[in-house]
Amino acid sequence: MKHISKIFKNPIGIGVTTAVLSTVISTPIVAYVKSQPFSDAFVSIFKWAYELVKSILTFGVPLWTLLLSAVVYFKLIRPIVKAVNKTSSVPNLLNYRNDTIDGIRWEWDWVRYNGKYNVSRQIAAVCTTCNGYLVEGRRTFHINTLECENCGYKKDLREWEHEDYREKIKREILRRVRNQINENSA
Repeated sequence: MKHISKIFKNPIGIGVTTAVLSTVISTPIVAYVKSQPFSDAFVSIFKWAYELVKSILTFGVPLWTLLLSAVVYFKLIRPIVKAVNKTSSVPNLLNYRNDTIDGIRWEWDWVRYNGKYNVSRQIAAVCTTCNGYLVEGRRTFHINTLECENCGYKKDLREWEHEDYREKIKREILRRVRNQINENSA
């Protein structure tokens, strides 16, 4: 069953399956329209398909050249391209998922959008003392805090709103990534 699902996920498998099903479905329709027996209509459709494939394969390039090109592509070029793409991805960036900034450990994931990576919207503040999550709190009307529910640790955010402070942390994460990439490329 697993093998069959792989066939249907492959574009070539889908194309072949579609061609076979459309032949089986269209044969009775052609037989009815042409008023000829079903078997004759089925044979005429296969003859037409054979002639189409034959005309495509004999357009001036020998068949052995096409087969050799396919073997070279699938056995040499495609694995090389895959290997290059794997090494040129940004694994160090994706492994950088937590850091201590402003005395708080922050945890996040990376999201990819239009080919670029960015810090996810869900960025979590973690207490450096007990590893509990820091929740948003407010000491006074103008002073916001991040507070640990387990040990009581409080981080005073001064006049920063919680969302603005998280955006500041995201900018700091991106700055550190950019500096790390610049150091590695130099």
